[in-house]
Amino acid sequence: MAYDRYVAVCKPLHYHLIMNKKKYILLLLGTWICGSANSVFMTVSIYHLDLCRSDKIQHFFCDIKALEKISCNNTSMLQIFIYLETLSLGLGPFLVSLTSYIKIIGVVLQIQSPEGKRKAFSTCTSHLTVLTIFYGSILLQYTMPPLEKVHFFDQIFTVLYTALTPMLNPIIYSLRNKEVKSAIMRIIR
Repeated sequence: MAYDRYVAVCKPLHYHLIMNKKKYILLLLGTWICGSANSVFMTVSIYHLDLCRSDKIQHFFCDIKALEKISCNNTSMLQIFIYLETLSLGLGPFLVSLTSYIKIIGVVLQIQSPEGKRKAFSTCTSHLTVLTIFYGSILLQYTMPPLEKVHFFDQIFTVLYTALTPMLNPIIYSLRNKEVKSAIMRIIR
């Protein structure tokens, strides 16, 4: 999405040449392949864990980090893989998205019309906010050391990236609709 926004704002006249069907398919396939490889890796890693401390986890779902806490195995190699995966599948895409938004902001600052600047900034700011909450909570959750008292933060970060960010997207898009804005203003008044 960040790349699509970058092309739409920074190269609007070439948008249809750059963002063609082949590019969409490649972006989609890349996302599916990375997600599938990650799922297979996590499933195999979880399958090899011996769970002996308890049959209950202090988490909302069966996450690898929660299962790691109740495992009897030496999980130091697993922790290293989780850190590496977080950096490659978390920090990598976040930095790519952040770079595209920095370039977009550079182009938007050159727009002469205040209305054009406002419209472009409102779109970019909402997306950047959701991206920061999503990737920030994932990066914090999976790079924090495995301490006993940290499970509370794991639950908070999990809610941020699994529940809050999906709820924010419809809210953000609906607040940009004039009819929804006017209905909200009527309710407030």
